[in-house]
Amino acid sequence: MRALALAVAREIRPVVGKRQNYLASVLKASEEQRAEWLRHFTTAGFGAIETMLANSTKTGRFCHGDTPTIADAFLVPQVYNAQRAGIDLAPFPTIRRIYEDCNKDEAFQKAQPERQPDAA
Repeated sequence: MRALALAVAREIRPVVGKRQNYLASVLKASEEQRAEWLRHFTTAGFGAIETMLANSTKTGRFCHGDTPTIADAFLVPQVYNAQRAGIDLAPFPTIRRIYEDCNKDEAFQKAQPERQPDAA
């Protein structure tokens, strides 16, 4: 469970944050180049996570068993971001299934970005 959360935190999350600013301001990467960079590293990270989930006997309805854990809390926002970026999730059936199951849970529904008071 912690390994999955760490994989998201260390391999996917940094691609979305301040490193995008570095690409734009220092490397002068275009918006399309930054989008491609995001798609590449998110897809690579999801590939590793899909393998971990698909090969684990601990994977249940959620990342680890049948109750949401920190791994799910880390994974769901990244899948949401991937969908917004137009990343094809077909190669990641376990991730997609877990994401869908998480979004059936009331706590995850309440946490969706569009449900936040400051959502535009």
